[in-house]
Amino acid sequence: MAAIQIVTLLPRVLEHARECPTVIALQHYLDAARRFCNEARWLQRNVPFSTVDGHRIYELDVDDAAVEIIGINQAAIKVGGRWRPLTEGYSGGWDPNDPEQAPTRYQYIPHGGIALHRLPDAAYEVLVTTVVQPARDATTLPSELLVDWEDALRDGALGTLLALRRTPWEDPKEATRRADAASAAINSARLSAARGFNAGAAPTDRPGGGNAMIRTRVLPI
Repeated sequence: MAAIQIVTLLPRVLEHARECPTVIALQHYLDAARRFCNEARWLQRNVPFSTVDGHRIYELDVDDAAVEIIGINQAAIKVGGRWRPLTEGYSGGWDPNDPEQAPTRYQYIPHGGIALHRLPDAAYEVLVTTVVQPARDATTLPSELLVDWEDALRDGALGTLLALRRTPWEDPKEATRRADAASAAINSARLSAARGFNAGAAPTDRPGGGNAMIRTRVLPI
């Protein structure tokens, strides 16, 4: 998957914020990308792993240091050669005395963990669609984020950059306009994600194909 250096995206920001140091513009662009992904839940990675007999909790590690997991959109398990959706639930209501079998429920554990119920009685394939955002120290952004949302990220960066007080590039009116445009784009992206990225479709819960491999390790219960 291609990655785009954030610094290469800054000229379209700096033309509206002349005299702004690159390092400041870079941080505002990254902050805008993190906010977009955190609120829109649009950037996702399908990540597979296998259960271990008798273990409930697993850590999901996306094999991309430039992004971090912030949630789970959906999960599915392969039982008898067929994929079945896992139901999201609260582990406080799970009976620890239930017999081991193929899990039917999951709970997200911030940040990047998943708990399963019931306890697996064998190795099962699991596919988890995680929600991710750029990491705090990222210098690149996933290319698919920029296909539809580059203008939104630029507006988000300018919405905060132009609002900086007592700077040569301060422009409160334009900052408000850009911030409003960024918020509108976030709402559109959130709706797109809820529809499974299918325009006009109802929200979907289908598991997607794997587009990112992860490493998993068993955590102590």
